[in-house]
Amino acid sequence: MNVSPKCAVELLEIIKYLDNELKEMLPDNFEEYLNNIKDQNYFFQIDKNKLLFEQDFMDETIEILMRLFEYNA
Repeated sequence: MNVSPKCAVELLEIIKYLDNELKEMLPDNFEEYLNNIKDQNYFFQIDKNKLLFEQDFMDETIEILMRLFEYNA
């Protein structure tokens, strides 16, 4: 799966908030892959006052999340 460096930052932030059951659905070494390609100059933080899908994610981030969890559903 190809992920852009900025998307990697957003995905890593989302993963911080996933429960263990959802984290287990991620591909092996996915977090390591994201950490290796993430944009060191891009900052993204979850707004805890908003629901997940009210966040201002990149379209790519939403598409990858849907593919990850749709594939494992």
